[in-house]
Amino acid sequence: MVEAIADDADGKKRNGYWYSAERSLHRLMDPEEIGRVAARRTIDQLGARKIATRQSPVVFEPMMTVALMGDLVGCATGSALYRGATFLASRAGKALGSPLVNISDDPSRPGGLGSRPFDGEGVGARRNDIFRQGVFSGFLFDCYTARRTGNSTTGSAQRGIESLPAPGASTLIFEAGNSEPGSIIAGVTEGLYLTTLMGNGFNPTTGDYSRGAAGFWIQDGKLAYPVSEVNISGHMDSMLAGVDAVGDDLASFGSSSAPTIRIREMTISGT
Repeated sequence: MVEAIADDADGKKRNGYWYSAERSLHRLMDPEEIGRVAARRTIDQLGARKIATRQSPVVFEPMMTVALMGDLVGCATGSALYRGATFLASRAGKALGSPLVNISDDPSRPGGLGSRPFDGEGVGARRNDIFRQGVFSGFLFDCYTARRTGNSTTGSAQRGIESLPAPGASTLIFEAGNSEPGSIIAGVTEGLYLTTLMGNGFNPTTGDYSRGAAGFWIQDGKLAYPVSEVNISGHMDSMLAGVDAVGDDLASFGSSSAPTIRIREMTISGT
């Protein structure tokens, strides 16, 4: 992992990072390439501007899709369900997202950083769909949360050396679509290409989403200039329903993989 820092013309610090995490050494990116990507992401943010508040499309680069998916799947665990701390309660089997939303937890994926033959309680691991064509398939359970909620374990127990089991994902995948990332950006007249998320502004109980953000402003289908010090907000329901493009550029970040996605409209708060 490398983080680079550079000074703007007015002395403001800009930073960017990149990393590679794999189970096998031979799959890691070359260190030189990691450094080049981190440096490019930093330099590209020089001269970043603020923008006026508006409603616009937001394009999530793959790493940002992984972050969004992590927030969402955190609401799909048995512990969140029995504590009543999820907006997904009582919504299994219902269509919440667009048909382009397909998310699964697949610990059987060969060579994955989170792949495993059995979970933290010794239950055989298996693929669990979380969203299939926009329909919420169901929660991830360990034995305890399954008993508490009248369900069966999904083989999703996680545990550390000194911790008790708790349900969670092992190898998350937001399945790729058929759109070329360039065409996803080209289809936006005005909007945000998201490369950075900051802060913790997601409420899993209500589904309200609000995060600090940075990236690039899209103008007439092209990346026009860097943008910083903005906030993107919405409700997870409408965000999932508003996914109108999914890229074919599936990329892995640790134990999670995702492509570029576009959400039709979010509130972008600026100056």
